[in-house]
Amino acid sequence: MGYQSKQLALRSVREVYHGSVNDVLICEDTDIGEGTYYTVLVLKDHSVARDVLEIFERAGAGSGVEIFAGDGGLCLAFDYVRERFLEDFYMGESISAARREEICRNLVLSCIASVLPYPFLYLVLSQRQIHLRKDGSVDLGYCLDLEGLDKNCTEGECAAQCALIIRDLLQEAGGRTTMGYRLLQKKIPKQSYQSFQELYTDMRLTAPKPRRRGMGKAIREWFYRHQEGLFRILLFCCILLAVVALVMIFSSLIWGEIPILRLFHNTFRQIGTESLVN
Repeated sequence: MGYQSKQLALRSVREVYHGSVNDVLICEDTDIGEGTYYTVLVLKDHSVARDVLEIFERAGAGSGVEIFAGDGGLCLAFDYVRERFLEDFYMGESISAARREEICRNLVLSCIASVLPYPFLYLVLSQRQIHLRKDGSVDLGYCLDLEGLDKNCTEGECAAQCALIIRDLLQEAGGRTTMGYRLLQKKIPKQSYQSFQELYTDMRLTAPKPRRRGMGKAIREWFYRHQEGLFRILLFCCILLAVVALVMIFSSLIWGEIPILRLFHNTFRQIGTESLVN
């Protein structure tokens, strides 16, 4: 399926979500070529479409979205963010407290830097469209279900939602907690956060001082950071061993033996025309 706007010529390559209010598609820009993708929200509900137009009209230019009419309804095209969901790659118990706090601060910074209107940013946070990169930075995605869209959502509501996410990220097994976690536990019920700046300030104030890591923890963190590459190497080795095993099995079936094993059987019984047995 294709979509055309003033700036983009898009071809759908994958459907991510199909809902009653909107669909979410990953589309490729056919004018630029392979490798340039967009996340496209196709709004099928007219009342939600009106709210969306009102939200972006209030936000003005620079909201990071291309809005146009498509065959299925009003379309919103955002830059594609490669999926690497936080909950799939965040291993809280395997990394240091300082590293966890750093990731949480990066999440707040991503919210501060986001050009999304607050009603959309709230959906991003509440629907956990948060993607963790290998360097600890955080990207916000746009694969959203707009059914719960509230056009009057404020920064305070977004900051409160972000604080809830951070509190869960900082919680450790075994009852051990950081100062940042304890502060959030006290301030969240009081609805103390009305801006991301307030939340970021608290995260900076309660950040633990870097301590020398033990060898075991350093090794665990190294394996965590390189787990994808290690998995690829292990997979390649398994495939190679499987191929070798198949070759040996077929050799045994065809010749009755495995030719390569001759190299290790009576290798020095005879050299040239001279026998070493007698």
